[in-house]
Amino acid sequence: MNNVMDYRGYRFFQASYFPDESGTILSVNADRWGTNITYVGYFMLFTGMFFTLFWKGTHFWKLNDSLKKMHTKSFILLPFLLLLGMGLGINSSFAQSSPVEIKDTTTIQRQQPGPNAQFAKLAEL
Repeated sequence: MNNVMDYRGYRFFQASYFPDESGTILSVNADRWGTNITYVGYFMLFTGMFFTLFWKGTHFWKLNDSLKKMHTKSFILLPFLLLLGMGLGINSSFAQSSPVEIKDTTTIQRQQPGPNAQFAKLAEL
């Protein structure tokens, strides 16, 4: 259906077709530079992004170093917090001292609203 045809520097694409198959609409493109210049541009973009992210002295490199320092500080703080939570921070005075009352819900009957049921208005809520 949509096979690209190259003819004397022009590329023909099928853009649309008529439902009764009486014809087709073609899109014609003339690209003098071709796709090679596009690939060169993508290569330059990729190398620029690579150097920006991984080259020493860039902003991202400095951010990575500061994150590593924060990560080592969290490893020092983590055992202290675990010990505090496990031994020192647990206190039984915060637990419930009385049992929870459980009501018998078998006697409650559900009422199905009929067609004449009146519901609360928004202002009454």
